[in-house]
Amino acid sequence: MPAHIPPGVQRLIARLGEVPLAVFTASWDLLTWSRLWTALLGDPARSTSHRANLLIWHFTGVGFMTSERRIASRSNSVEAFEASLVGDLRRVLGRYPDDRGVRSLVADLLAASPRFAGVWHSGAVGEHQSERKVVENDLVGDIELDCDVFTVAGTDLRIVVYTAAAGTPAAASTSSASRPLPRPESSRPDRFSLFQSKGVGMAVFPRGARVFVDECKARGYWIAATAVAPGDAAAVEKALRRLTRPGQSRIHFRKESDSSRRQLVAAVCAMEVEVVLYLVSGCSDRVARPLLLTSLVGDLVASEASQLVLERDESAEAADRTHIASALRSTPGAGLQYRHVSPGECPLLWVSDLVAWCAHRGGDWRRRVSPLITDVVEVGA
Repeated sequence: MPAHIPPGVQRLIARLGEVPLAVFTASWDLLTWSRLWTALLGDPARSTSHRANLLIWHFTGVGFMTSERRIASRSNSVEAFEASLVGDLRRVLGRYPDDRGVRSLVADLLAASPRFAGVWHSGAVGEHQSERKVVENDLVGDIELDCDVFTVAGTDLRIVVYTAAAGTPAAASTSSASRPLPRPESSRPDRFSLFQSKGVGMAVFPRGARVFVDECKARGYWIAATAVAPGDAAAVEKALRRLTRPGQSRIHFRKESDSSRRQLVAAVCAMEVEVVLYLVSGCSDRVARPLLLTSLVGDLVASEASQLVLERDESAEAADRTHIASALRSTPGAGLQYRHVSPGECPLLWVSDLVAWCAHRGGDWRRRVSPLITDVVEVGA
């Protein structure tokens, strides 16, 4: 059963703006969600259930929604809502009869919930569809919203969106619900507060640039993309290698002392490089990395960059190639080349490692690398 979010859906999510939105698999496993979804309904990342699944949350009562945040069908028919969920799951099982995830979900629900078992054994088959619902939120009161469910052709992914008509009290309440939940520091660094959330396809790289990427997964998912003009690459790499100590094959910034870090930052800031940071929060690493790579590749193609180099990670390399190739297929004629290399082979990866560490660490470290940063792009936030 598909769980990959295609580039087109990733772009849609990033560009929809501030709406309560989440993406689920066909069997209602949660893949990603927006900041306003968290504000209105609770933070799925804090769920105590063993599986991030809508049916498990509903039928077992173990989930992410607090007493201040509940959803009720406008028709007040819990039975109809449950019948639609269970009937929909039965339809999915018929479509994916050999999928272990679907089969284990049904088995877990039958064992954990007599209510689910009763509806399941009734034999109902159906599809969970759009309807009007009331979100009960103690922060802003009850909000009546339209809950629309869209299925992505070719993937069976579900996009669930809560909306209110413009200018209505519900629209105002939806907007205000996000205010008590500011972005965490790592989601938008204070040094970059003047940059607006840009989504996909907005950062500009030098034409023909070679771009080197490293990541940071602490409190959100970041990638630092270091760009260098082809004519400058050899000189910059030579200068970086001169910064290593005898016997040192690479610079791993996290392992350096503070005094060494300060010297390294000062030296790199004098080099002919520039860095774009891409950030995403509110979703798993499995979802975050494809979102960021899709955004980055779109920007590189639009900027006519020549090469993308990523740090080699055998656990992610195959998936990276799939996502990058998919993003490039959507832009026929793109001449971007890409490859994975080890940090020891490519000193320019050390710059991305350095900037990602400092930007995440914050404070004086963030200030020190600020001359290198040309742009910050928040994706899918």
